[in-house]
Amino acid sequence: AAEIMAEHLWAAAPLGVGDRAAEALERAAEVAVRRFAFESAEGLLSRAVQLRRTAGGSKADAEAELVTTSRLLSIQRSVHGYASIAESPHLRRAKDLARRSHRADILARLLWAEWAAHDTRCDFERSEAIALELHELGRGSDHPLARVTGLASLSVSRWHRGEVTEASALADEAVTVGAGAPVPAMSLGLDLEVLLLPHPFGRFLHLLTGKLGEDGEAVFEGMAAAAPDCYAVSLVEMFASAGALVTGRPAWAERAAHRGIEADPESTFSFWGRGLHGYLAAALIEQGRYDEGLAALDVAIERFVDAGGRTGVVVYKAARASGLAGAGRLDAAGAAVAAAYKELDTYGERFAEPLVREADARYRAASGDGDAAADLLTRAVALAASHGSHGIARRIGATAGDLGIQLRQ
Repeated sequence: AAEIMAEHLWAAAPLGVGDRAAEALERAAEVAVRRFAFESAEGLLSRAVQLRRTAGGSKADAEAELVTTSRLLSIQRSVHGYASIAESPHLRRAKDLARRSHRADILARLLWAEWAAHDTRCDFERSEAIALELHELGRGSDHPLARVTGLASLSVSRWHRGEVTEASALADEAVTVGAGAPVPAMSLGLDLEVLLLPHPFGRFLHLLTGKLGEDGEAVFEGMAAAAPDCYAVSLVEMFASAGALVTGRPAWAERAAHRGIEADPESTFSFWGRGLHGYLAAALIEQGRYDEGLAALDVAIERFVDAGGRTGVVVYKAARASGLAGAGRLDAAGAAVAAAYKELDTYGERFAEPLVREADARYRAASGDGDAAADLLTRAVALAASHGSHGIARRIGATAGDLGIQLRQ
């Protein structure tokens, strides 16, 4: 009924009921989101933005356009991937409106969206500049959400660079600050995503640092159980699966990936949904199910990259190289190791370098070069520890034991 009314008012907009039509379209979009009809919601909000843009030049008109555009961007980035709005004219106009309206809180939300668009495709030169801008904006604001955007985005940037200890401290601070903010109703809005993400990301970092131990799965499942919708479940479970995988708990990684995929079986939320398939495939490989995992991983990488994702692909490629080595396909494994190093050097996700070295060591061991494997594993453990990733260091130490290799002193 809401959508039918919105359609009638949209048709009548040239007759002078533009504001009413925009409001009806926005209400209909909310209904569509609640029933997970996201394409319909996107269409409704696109038309509402058109009406808001032509409504007038008052402060109230500008703010109404700003709010509606933010909602549209939230839907677009969730469904089409974060990178889809990186060059969006809607985003550029909304940022301009926020600055002219002196709405630092809304500007922070929009900068967060822009930061995520560049960060998830590993354009770190641009994303880190935005993270620093957000951090400065947050430091000058008493609005909790503005402060959280700065802390959380900078935390993610530090993690990419392998500065895991600092990243963890920033994420923990973001959780503390966010506790003082009012909680919105759905995570598809930028507000709740900003407030939600530091919790599973912070716990993911606790797995890396070793602060979170054997109770890790229960902690993540508690967060998933409290999640307000399936978007939030897929987000939580992707961090759970990723953390379990890189710290050497592939059975848990498989379970978490399955739970996330069950929450979003069609990968409606393309970044999280497609990313989960990559971690599932890598978890199968780590459990020795090479044929099944390798076939699934090739498809998962292609689909994830097609949706604009890049972050984490280096983990997938390291897993692929390890799987090929484990399966005895040594020529392919050697090429896969080279591809993993190229991914690392091209996109610079240094947190994963110890995992690439571990994959290389598995290939060398399978090729009969135990000395090279021992050197690689020893260096990988030391590098992970220098990052603050003691969970990854322990995983690599366990790999050495599985291969019968003594780490060098």
